[in-house]
Amino acid sequence: MSTSSSPTVGAVVAALQPPTVVKRYYAAISRRAYLRAWQLGGDHATSSFSSFKAGFSNTVRDVVVITGWTGDTVTADFKAVHTDGTVLSYMGTYVVGNGVITSFSVHQVG
Repeated sequence: MSTSSSPTVGAVVAALQPPTVVKRYYAAISRRAYLRAWQLGGDHATSSFSSFKAGFSNTVRDVVVITGWTGDTVTADFKAVHTDGTVLSYMGTYVVGNGVITSFSVHQVG
C-alpha cells in the first residue's frame, strides 16, 4: 500500500466507527436530510419514514456529544433546539452495526 492511500483507508475506517455514525445521524437531522438520517438509523420497526420525518418538524438542530464508546455501543447526550426556542436535553445509548444504528435507548432528561 502506498503512503498516499493511507489517509483514504483511515477515513473509511473512521466513517464506520460507531461514534461517527451517531454524529452523522444527528448531523443529517440538523441538515434536514431526513432520508439520510432514516438510512443511518431510523426506527424502521415501529415507524414509517413519513412519521420519522414528521417527528423532527419542530427541530431546528441537534447538538450531540459522545460521552462514551465501547465496542459497538455509543453513549451520547444531545440537545434538540426547537423552532419555538425551547431546548430539550436527552441521553441514551446507540448500538451500531455495519455502519448504521441498529438499536437505541434514548430518554429526555430536561
